[in-house]
Amino acid sequence: MVQRWQRQRPVASLQRSLHWRELLDRLSPRERYVFEAIGQGMASKEIARMLELSVSTVETYHKSISAKLDLSGAELVRAAALHRCTNAG
Repeated sequence: MVQRWQRQRPVASLQRSLHWRELLDRLSPRERYVFEAIGQGMASKEIARMLELSVSTVETYHKSISAKLDLSGAELVRAAALHRCTNAG
């Protein structure tokens, strides 16, 4: 569905894609990894266990990512899931 929408609106989709890449470049490698894990539907507790961090550290990453991308918590989850869907190999 996402790919069909992008094909129907190629210019706008490309502009959003380029803007999105610029925003993601603001993230540190660890923040990007957490962002991708959020997109996979992982909870903070699961991410913390996988990265051997405390849950509060992962939640701090959530806040930092949200601030850098100017997204609320719910918007962050949605954006991460959409990013995963549109960038699936």
